[in-house]
Amino acid sequence: TIESSIMSPAPTARSTPSHHRETAFVAAMTVVGLVVRIWGLGRLGLVHFDEGVYAIAGYWSLPPGGLDPTAIPYAPPGFPFLVGLFYLVIGPSDVSAILISILMGALVTPVSAWLARRTFGPGAGATASALAALSGFHVAFSRMALTDATFSLAWLLGLIAAQRFLERPGLMTAVT
Repeated sequence: TIESSIMSPAPTARSTPSHHRETAFVAAMTVVGLVVRIWGLGRLGLVHFDEGVYAIAGYWSLPPGGLDPTAIPYAPPGFPFLVGLFYLVIGPSDVSAILISILMGALVTPVSAWLARRTFGPGAGATASALAALSGFHVAFSRMALTDATFSLAWLLGLIAAQRFLERPGLMTAVT
């Protein structure tokens, strides 16, 4: 009856079959986005001046260590730190520096889906994930040791944080 449908709680968005389909689609798009970005990884190399500067700035983590002061005006603060960490784990190479952008670019897919679904509702996450995973420009910049893919991820995370703050303003949401 109408009364029982009004009085019974509506199913949560997380328990609906459409949400499960959308989540599966976003996961599939994330894998597709990663494959497209990592394809031919061994043939990728540093070809841009900025890539070389970021790669050199990443040598802070290797002996004799220290950040090259001449790289400071060119390299943004976070990216060379990540390059240095990858140099420690994988070893210094073009692929180590490029792999950061590939991973950050692939992470843009589920993060953009989450933001889109939260902002625009069901279905928007699937659309956003497909656009992020298969965007030619984003794929191209994710295959270089440049900061574009990392910035895109940081920007989306900043939008999520701002959205959460606007939903529940307060000191804790401002800090987290």
